[in-house]
Amino acid sequence: MNLKTAAGYAVGDFGINLYFISVMTYLLYFYTDVLGISAVAASGVFFVARIIDAVTDPLMGAIAERTRTRYGRMRPYLLFGALPLGLISILTFTVPDLDGNGKLVWAYTTYILFGIIYTVVTIPHATLTASITPDYDGRTRLSTYRIACAFTGGFAVSVFTMPFVSMFESEAQGFQVLMVLFSIVATALLSVTFKTTEEVVQPDRDKKIS
Repeated sequence: MNLKTAAGYAVGDFGINLYFISVMTYLLYFYTDVLGISAVAASGVFFVARIIDAVTDPLMGAIAERTRTRYGRMRPYLLFGALPLGLISILTFTVPDLDGNGKLVWAYTTYILFGIIYTVVTIPHATLTASITPDYDGRTRLSTYRIACAFTGGFAVSVFTMPFVSMFESEAQGFQVLMVLFSIVATALLSVTFKTTEEVVQPDRDKKIS
């Protein structure tokens, strides 16, 4: 495994954390102060999404393990899931022209879809290390690079989000434009991960997965 592969794999986590930290740090604020729903209603959105995640996370892992394509098992989800993830992230931070109930439905729909598509991309990305190299030291190196890029992406979101949003006439516009930029960057970086990695470790085709 060379530096190109390690760096190419790691930058995908930079892009992923542009979404993750944005949601974890700013979505509650966005819901209550920008979208205009109550904190109780926003908590309900998060609660329902977490229940769905408890089902979709292991399910996605099982699906990925059974995937067989010419691109491998995990990498296709990075290629074909990156753009949908970017689009749903933009919609999650968009204020629609709806009444209060309509905005609440919008929040439930977009955030649940975000969680599902996020899982489709991130579970394969996280487990890709085991397919890139069978070497323990190599996997440790991949994880180290990945954590560094994840931290950098999260730091960028934490530092630059609110100053960027404040540059616009409204916070609604600022958040939407910011997520467009994040989506462009993250989609490009996940494409880099797809192109620079290769799944050299293949499962035993005769072994049945329970």
